[in-house]
Amino acid sequence: MENVSSATGTEGQSAGERVLEGTGAAPGVAMGAAFRYDASAPAVRQETVAPDAVDQEVELFADGVQRAQQELETIRAVAPEAAEADTDATRREEARRLAAGAEAAHEAGLRVHAGHGLDYNNFPLFQNTVPHVAEVSIGFAVMARAILGGMESAVRDMSATVKGSRA
Repeated sequence: MENVSSATGTEGQSAGERVLEGTGAAPGVAMGAAFRYDASAPAVRQETVAPDAVDQEVELFADGVQRAQQELETIRAVAPEAAEADTDATRREEARRLAAGAEAAHEAGLRVHAGHGLDYNNFPLFQNTVPHVAEVSIGFAVMARAILGGMESAVRDMSATVKGSRA
């Protein structure tokens, strides 16, 4: 959870300085745009549909649903193996492929970094299978969970996942 305080000339702080306290997610320095998530509900414009426009609105909705279904079918056609590959055996085979790549990188003198797809469910298999990993990026999984359940529980759950998979 983020604690924010505005300093008013406290020793070592300038007047109006904001001090943020919390749990760091990763060591080092990161540079880039920062965004503050506002959990309040967005303003929703409410309109009344005129009786003579109801059929047109229903048609627009049906067209949107049909386009979404067509896009899903296109994805399934382009990558059928990915759509049906979510099995334990497939995950273990993919972990073995990643392990071989990590081993080759390590033998070549490279540091191994991983991420983009690691989450609460697949991290234990990854950690127990793939050697020589110097750093992982699990931020997306944490942030996605934090949106629904809060940052504190998302970080606590991922920490437990990481610690539990070391056992």
